[in-house]
Amino acid sequence: MTKQQKKQTRKSSEIGFSFDKIIPEKYQTLFFLSVIFVLIIIFFSPVVFGGKTIASADFLQGKSLREYATKERDGLSLWNPHIFCGMPAVVTALSPRWFDLTSAIYSILSLAFYSVTSDYSITYLLSFIILGFSAYFLMREFG
Repeated sequence: MTKQQKKQTRKSSEIGFSFDKIIPEKYQTLFFLSVIFVLIIIFFSPVVFGGKTIASADFLQGKSLREYATKERDGLSLWNPHIFCGMPAVVTALSPRWFDLTSAIYSILSLAFYSVTSDYSITYLLSFIILGFSAYFLMREFG
């Protein structure tokens, strides 16, 4: 009979990878949010630094709606004659959505971004930043 040798096994905590050894726990959230922000800026570097724009018909429609909304008139027009054969302006981007807190915060942040860069494509970059941060917090909550 041969003697069975007892194999040494490592604990599961020793096998797994942990950022606690590299980055202190109190700085991990800031570090990962910074990484997400930098990766988004790198991915959209032609838009941020190169003077390019994010072009799409949907973006162009919003620009024409904004020009129509800024015309001088008494109050907000409820009918937009320039889309199709006329369209209610209540269901388009012309209608203010201040009842929605998320929309209000997004509008204020996009105005802040737009005032700094004067390029409307940067406002869409804000959507990706919010998406990345939200996804990080969701994944962190799920473990």
